[in-house]
Amino acid sequence: MLATRLLDKLRIDDGVGAWPVHGVCGVWGGVATGIFGGHSLSAQIIGAVVVPAWGFVTMFFLCYILDLQNILRVKPS
Repeated sequence: MLATRLLDKLRIDDGVGAWPVHGVCGVWGGVATGIFGGHSLSAQIIGAVVVPAWGFVTMFFLCYILDLQNILRVKPS
C-alpha cells in the first residue's frame, strides 16, 4: 500500500499497479527469501539490484533506438 500511495503522491500513473506488485513486492520476496529461507542474503540483495537495473538499461536503449526511428509513437490520423 505504501508503494501505491507513493505513486499517487508523485502523481505517476500506474493504472494496473504493476510497479507496487511486481517491483516492490518482487524485490521484497527475493530479499525475504534470504532472510527467512536460509538462502544467501547477499546474493538475494545483489539479485534485487542487478535484475531491475539490467531491465531498465535494456529497455532504455531499446526505447531510445525505437524513438530514433520514429516508430515508438502512433502516428496521428
